[in-house]
Amino acid sequence: THQWTLLGLSDLGVSIDSEQLFSVEKKFIPYKDGVLSVHKTNAYWLDIKNNIIAHYPDAKTNLFDGIHQMDYNPNSDLFMISTKNHTTGLDQFSFIKSDELLGTTQNSDTLYSTRNYIIPLIVGFVVLIVVIFYRKRKPKTFKRVILDNMSAIENQLSEEEIKILKLILKEHPQAVSFPTILSFYELSLSYESRIKKLRLSLERINRVLNTYLNNDSLPLSFRKNRNDKRIKEVFLDTEE
Repeated sequence: THQWTLLGLSDLGVSIDSEQLFSVEKKFIPYKDGVLSVHKTNAYWLDIKNNIIAHYPDAKTNLFDGIHQMDYNPNSDLFMISTKNHTTGLDQFSFIKSDELLGTTQNSDTLYSTRNYIIPLIVGFVVLIVVIFYRKRKPKTFKRVILDNMSAIENQLSEEEIKILKLILKEHPQAVSFPTILSFYELSLSYESRIKKLRLSLERINRVLNTYLNNDSLPLSFRKNRNDKRIKEVFLDTEE
């Protein structure tokens, strides 16, 4: 089995034709502790271990067209190039020195970036875990708890009380005035009767909600209207 190690990420840039470098028409030949990649228009040398890629701009690329086989002998510094003779169908061989084939000009660059990518990944993972842990530990608001248990709460309230609670939740964090809520009761009743029913309803809602919130203070609070002190208002406490 083979084992692979991440050395870095490659950004070949505009000076390297990556399409030709990895083209199906290219050939790879072992050459000087690296690999020579030849294409009919370009020649590159890659040394993955030492992070080098080199381009030979003066290579005789006309010799690369139609190559059947290619090999390099480091002892004689000769390339053997095999091409197919279209007349006889047989291979014909040519031998050429490396500097004659590739030229003497070699433009080198780094093949890949060796920047450490593990540390940013670890930091990002730790941040994600902290965010998830914080969200789980962060207590729910009164409103969230009520909404999560709304079906069970409604089963314990009257029709008018359900309307009152839904209105308070809808207007939260703003307060709801008593005159607005009084319209939920029969208009044939006297004002005093409706006020009494409202107070009883709010007390009932408070008791039911408190069984789900497990809080020392009651979830519904009261105050006088800032513009008209004669008007009372009810609102859901914002304490979490």
